[in-house]
Amino acid sequence: MMARNLHGHQPAQRLGWAAPALLKENGANPHPEMCKHCLLDEGRLDGRLRVRLASWNVGSLRGRATEVCEELRARRVDVCCLQEVRWRGHGARMLGVKGRRFKLWWSGNDEGVGGVGVLVKEELCEKLIEVRRKSDRVMTIVLAFEEEVMRVVCG
Repeated sequence: MMARNLHGHQPAQRLGWAAPALLKENGANPHPEMCKHCLLDEGRLDGRLRVRLASWNVGSLRGRATEVCEELRARRVDVCCLQEVRWRGHGARMLGVKGRRFKLWWSGNDEGVGGVGVLVKEELCEKLIEVRRKSDRVMTIVLAFEEEVMRVVCG
């Protein structure tokens, strides 16, 4: 019988989407069917590309752009969807200090309320092939890696 939590759900590790760092590195894997998710020496998944995604309701990005970028770097985030950017219009610009920068694509409105944005680590900007701004509440980016295509929808 499978282990279930208080609410009748299976633990994340049994479902196969738990963070690999939670698995035992030394000793037996408690879930042998998940061995494809085990860590290797470099902390990378077995030959797969590893991209860390995040979502953040920043409240306002005005005057806090460098702070947000530093926090994302500290948490090793590669792509972050932002809500409540509160910038007018739409556009793109680099944020952060040299060597630790992110590129922001945003979509706002004329009043400067709401708005969404996507921050992409500078090293991954060359992988971005498409940005679609549906409205000031929804936007999509597409990243192309060697054999994989990743579509990120922010809203």
